[in-house]
Amino acid sequence: MEAPDGDPTGGSCADGRCDHQVHLARVLRDLHDEVGSSLAGVTAQLELIRRLLQSDTDRADRMVTEAHTITTDLVATVRRMSAERRRSCDGGERRRPRPSGMNRSAGFDDALRNMIGRMRAVVGDRLEISLELGDGLDRVPSEAGWAAFWIVNEALTNVLRHSYADNCLVSVWVGDADLHVQVQDDGVGLVTKVRTREAFDAGGSGIGNMADRAAELGGWCTVQPAIPSGAVALAALPLAGAEWGPAARTA
Repeated sequence: MEAPDGDPTGGSCADGRCDHQVHLARVLRDLHDEVGSSLAGVTAQLELIRRLLQSDTDRADRMVTEAHTITTDLVATVRRMSAERRRSCDGGERRRPRPSGMNRSAGFDDALRNMIGRMRAVVGDRLEISLELGDGLDRVPSEAGWAAFWIVNEALTNVLRHSYADNCLVSVWVGDADLHVQVQDDGVGLVTKVRTREAFDAGGSGIGNMADRAAELGGWCTVQPAIPSGAVALAALPLAGAEWGPAARTA
């Protein structure tokens, strides 16, 4: 999967931002992606639990337990972010975020299966979510793998909120030099032809965060119309090295 043609948009570390600003941007991004998405998921779970209380109390009880686990982990996540913020002031290393409720030794591919399983349980038959994982994902470098996870997480969140789709296919595979991500739905599509970095900023922080996560590794991410209908999020994440690159490319 090649990068779409066009000039890159968005900034990088070379544009004069200081380390403090870069770190603050990452903290805000992680709050949106990790804490915000988990809270949105718990909200959806609570709505489903309310409906299940009259028909399937055993399933409702299991979902209450899961929601409790996620919210407990979120408290730990916020504390971790606070500690990392303090460490950054002393020049300490920052750890990559992992999803709440996941075993810390789990791989990103297991986290993808877990996250999509939870989404399927919440949306029921309103949206068919399919997952295709290629071979060799267990050998993908951690940074690329977790960047792919958060890109898929945000793309699926957008599908659930905005697409009115019946079907969504998530594909993750290893190419010659990149980890590739594709999230395609058959919904109403995009208002604009392609979401550029400026459009990302205007439309909300979530899609911009997808682009930034790819950019941190020297990769790219774009969201564009799908054929014959819907939208598709595409990303390519280099498997070797990590550097700041273009935040997004236009098609």
